[in-house]
Order: sequence, then C-alpha cells, then structure tokens
Amino acid sequence: MKELYRFRQFLAEGIIKEELTWYVEDENEDVRFQNDAYLKEVGRKIKEIHPDISSEDLNKIIIMTGEQYSREEDFHGDSIPSGNFVKAAVEIYQTDVLGSEDDEDFDEWAPENLDGDFPKRSIFAGWTQAQYDAYQEEPRKYEKYLGGGSFNLAEGIIKENIDMAVINSHDDYYDLYIGNKAEHDAADEEEQFSDEYMIDLKPGMYQMIYWNDEGPDYMNFDNKLEYVKETISGFWGEDYFIEEFGIEDLMDAAGDNWGSAFDKHLEDNLDMYYEKLNEFINNSYPDGDSASGVVLLVNGKVVAGEATEL
Repeated sequence: MKELYRFRQFLAEGIIKEELTWYVEDENEDVRFQNDAYLKEVGRKIKEIHPDISSEDLNKIIIMTGEQYSREEDFHGDSIPSGNFVKAAVEIYQTDVLGSEDDEDFDEWAPENLDGDFPKRSIFAGWTQAQYDAYQEEPRKYEKYLGGGSFNLAEGIIKENIDMAVINSHDDYYDLYIGNKAEHDAADEEEQFSDEYMIDLKPGMYQMIYWNDEGPDYMNFDNKLEYVKETISGFWGEDYFIEEFGIEDLMDAAGDNWGSAFDKHLEDNLDMYYEKLNEFINNSYPDGDSASGVVLLVNGKVVAGEATEL
C-alpha cells in the first residue's frame, strides 16, 4: 500500500515545461503505440538521471510505468508530461530494480521465486526458455507479451491476436467462439469448426462482432471515436440515442444538418455514447435472423458481450 501511495505521488506531481505529453484515454492505452518522440524524450531524461541503466531495464521500467498509468483511472483522460512519466519510472527503477538487487538474502532463482523458467520479478516471468529464445530471434514480434504475458510455442505456433470468429451451425448458433486461426487449424480435426460458419477478423483496436443463425460478421476500427460513430450510423442507428440523450430539439434546430449536429454531440460526449453501446452489447442476444448477438473486443480482449475463446 505504501509503495502504491508513493507511486501515485510521483505520477501526480511534476512541472510542465514545454515537454512532450502522452494522452491516456483508458486502460487499453499503450505508451509504445505510435509514440516514438515521447519515448525518446523519456529515455533520454531517464539516462540523464541513471546513465548506467541497461537497455533492458530502461525498456522494462518504461513498459511498467506506462501500464500503471493506464490502470489508474485517475489518469484516464489526462495528458502525462514526459517529466512526470520519468519521475514515476525512476521511482520504479530505484525501488523495484535496484532495490531488489541490493537484497543480498533474496535468491531470485530459488524454486519458490520462479515463475516458469524465469524469476517472478523478471520482465520475462511466466516464460519458458524456448519462448525467451523465440523473443531473442524476433523481439518486435513478441514484445507485447513482456511483463506478464505468455504465448504457446507448441508445434511452432505462436498465440497471436484473435483473428477468427465462428458459430457451431445454423441450428446451434447461440454461442460465439473466437480465437486464432492458426491454432484452430493445427488442432485435431474433431475439435475444429466448420468453415461454413467461420469468418476471418482483420486487425483493429476495436472489433465489434455480431452474429445470428446465418453466422458471424464484424466491423473493426483503429480508435474509439471511429468505432462509436461508425457502429451507431452503420449498425445501431441514431434514433435511440437522440431520444435517450434528450437532444431532439438540437436535431430539429439543425434541420438538414442534423447529422453534423449529432456527430458534434457524439464527439463532445464520447464516453457517454461508448458506455451506452456497451449496455446495448451486454443486452444483445441472437434470435434467428431477427436479432443479433454482439460482442466487443478492445485490443483482442472481450470488454462487452460474451464469447468463448478457443
């Protein structure tokens, strides 16, 4: 608890001096995504404080700090100056990295302190040696599993992002199944689903999958605004939201330009629309060809609706 309090102190304090910032939208934000200039500035400032820090430890504390910012709801919707980020990262480095190295009585390789083939304190915790070797060969491919992730190297198959969705059949369509196509195809034949009711999913930060007795279909988007706007206009319809949020007068006043007025209201209240969509999805249920079940994935994780992961 003391460490969490100190960490929040370091996150919250700091003076902004025309430095780069990182916007934390929600818990799915990744500091490494399209953020090279910010990461370069953060890395430079950390090295000014700790010039002897290794590249591995630098990458580790940046990932850990970014993940903790994303998890803390108090920072959702905030722009984090690089100086604040650096202070938090340095605290983690001095406490979790240098601090653990100073503990002479702690044997990180003792069996009780291991998680997989690596210490529980390690950024590779939970990994096997084979997984680590694969990472060394192609680090960019597997870096997303650092710090607690895992992947399957059985038969050379890597557990990648979810890229397929399927139902059992026209008569048994109530449950949606999602997974990785390569892993599905490598399974025993009796465990595989029919291609007739299977679709491939293209990559996207937001993937909305919907299905009925004819099978699944989907829409995918690269950001929250695009997801909310396009699924309302292309799937759910605007009428319910206009009534639900009491903006009929606003639409009437806009006349033929009601669409632009609606989009502006949506953009100004994005989170409100997003939460309402999640309510719709959680209450959805497939019913023949008259209604669809819906599930939303954000960065490959189910956040609304229900689906069984293979």
